[in-house]
Amino acid sequence: MKAVADATRSAERPKAASIECTRSPAVAPSIAATHDKSYPIARPMFFYTAGEPAPHVKAYIDWTMSDAGQKYVESTGYVPLPKK
Repeated sequence: MKAVADATRSAERPKAASIECTRSPAVAPSIAATHDKSYPIARPMFFYTAGEPAPHVKAYIDWTMSDAGQKYVESTGYVPLPKK
């Protein structure tokens, strides 16, 4: 059985990779499967700073974590954080 496993974003268009499914049933990529960790290829994104972030960096991190930032994340095809 083949399953879509990962999508790579490019400036032109996403490219999907097909892999052999080794578990049954296969898990389709989705926001829900990412949040419940049943989709095995999903990975988190981290922000690292050397010490306390500069004010403009903190403002950016705060915005990405806000409702507006998470709506933007989802609008670009990435998975937003789970709702609290």
